[in-house]
Amino acid sequence: MLRFAAKPDQIFLRVIDQAIHEAIRQLGTHDNPSEQEDAFEGIMPASSRLFDAMGAKKQLEALRQASGDEKLYIPTDYHWLLLYEALEAYCEDFNAVPHGALFEEYGIERLDFDLMVDAFFWDDDFLDQDLPDMPLESRQSMAISPETFGLTAGLKPHPEELALKVCDEKLVKAFNEHPGSSFFPGSIAYPSYSDPVDN
Repeated sequence: MLRFAAKPDQIFLRVIDQAIHEAIRQLGTHDNPSEQEDAFEGIMPASSRLFDAMGAKKQLEALRQASGDEKLYIPTDYHWLLLYEALEAYCEDFNAVPHGALFEEYGIERLDFDLMVDAFFWDDDFLDQDLPDMPLESRQSMAISPETFGLTAGLKPHPEELALKVCDEKLVKAFNEHPGSSFFPGSIAYPSYSDPVDN
């Protein structure tokens, strides 16, 4: 499983799995390499500056495999960016026409991308295009990692920066201590952090 900031419920696990699956599918639909790269840029504009389509597909496949593993893996910032854009594209598609098990089994008609990012992503520093211009002292005071800095500066990932690491015991324990649900039965939105009557 992937180590999110909070332990995901079964619905989020379905959402992220479908988001990754759909991104992988879309990255394999063009025979022409030029068309494939254009399509990749349209689907995942930030990621396309750091990966080619096949490189992104390979990392998404690694994320999907890790997501289904019993061990707990911590994604790198480059992976977080791929997950972010895959999730964003999936939410836009779902919200345009609700479909699949989320709609049929749970009655969900709207996925709130921003709330999911707030709940399950550690942060979104990997999107901050001002980081490369920030003085070193400021980056250090904000605990910005060299990897995050490199990503925001447009540096392509080194193979070591794409290695999913197994979480240590402390991260596993904190993850397992906080099971919860981000959905109230009867709600048409996910996450639904309030009584369905309020939606």
